Amino acid sequence: MTRFAPSVSDEFLSTTVLLHIRSGSFVDGFQVTVSVLEDNKIVHEDSSFQMPPAPEMRDKYTQWQSQLGEGSRRRQSRLSPVAAQETNVSDVDHLSAWRASTKTLREYCKQWFGDREFKLIEKDVVGNTRNSQARSIPIVIRCGDIPDKDILCRLPFQLWNLHTSLSNCEFALFTRPRRPGKPLGSQIKVLAIFGSEAGGLNLDKDAAALSQLERNGAQVTKVLEPTNGELYTLLSDYVWDVLFFAGHSASTCEGGRIQIRKDENLSLENLRPSLAYTLAKGLKLAIFNSCDGLGIADFLAQLGVPNIIVMKEPVPDDIAGLFLTEFLKEFTKGTRLCKSIRLARQRIALDQDAFPAASWLPVA
Repeated sequence: MTRFAPSVSDEFLSTTVLLHIRSGSFVDGFQVTVSVLEDNKIVHEDSSFQMPPAPEMRDKYTQWQSQLGEGSRRRQSRLSPVAAQETNVSDVDHLSAWRASTKTLREYCKQWFGDREFKLIEKDVVGNTRNSQARSIPIVIRCGDIPDKDILCRLPFQLWNLHTSLSNCEFALFTRPRRPGKPLGSQIKVLAIFGSEAGGLNLDKDAAALSQLERNGAQVTKVLEPTNGELYTLLSDYVWDVLFFAGHSASTCEGGRIQIRKDENLSLENLRPSLAYTLAKGLKLAIFNSCDGLGIADFLAQLGVPNIIVMKEPVPDDIAGLFLTEFLKEFTKGTRLCKSIRLARQRIALDQDAFPAASWLPVA
């Protein structure tokens, strides 16, 4: 049964939709609880929903994922055959196969999201969520301890019609229900860490986006390949609103690693004490514009970082820089986090010819 809270100005209300996937598998389908929260209070909840089976999802996603690393920050800055494969196919052949696998995955996902069960969830969410232009509505996908969690978290849920039905929503994994705080604005303090450019990594667009922030009044401290001691001091002794990283990264069982210098990786676990210091001093947002960021985001969320943006999979240099530019343009003028991501995602969707499905990658 729906229970709406007393009327309050939309400017001071937060709305979050939580889709808790409690159990199941792609073979049998998933049990789902839908919750709508306003200012952290549940105003509607229904645990009777399920997502239908999708027995081919893992194979189709894995096939697409296997071709994804080329042209990204995981390897080179242009499309080329996957190094681990013994193949002589050209860049054109690889891109053609990549586009085909993207189309196959997109169509399979859209077929899944078009099932009657998803339409019932959509109807319930839309019918019990108060929407207005003043709000940014995160739809948080929370997966229980289920075998298919690794793939579920990576799916392009924005292909679901629900993303169109709620014009201000954005699917998220690490966003938490909270009252909306004061927008960051343009006069913020940013620590921008640039890691190793090994492998032909090009971070020029990231740097350009941050330079635009400086022109708009932000205080941006840029450090290139800092030593561990320098990084510890910067995080521990200074106050930052935003922590930014660009470079190579990877998720691990302990959270994640970033390549600070050539042939030298740094575990986020080793940075835990210094990250805790900067968080206690008011850190509001962490952006890791690098590859394979889900484990990194999970680590930062458990640490308590209020807002996090990462890339779910390898991302090309141009797309990473363009996303950062468009996101910061929106976010620093007062647009809420999820809506800023949605608008930036829509922009990079126009540049997907060279990198199929690039707009699927950013997540909060």
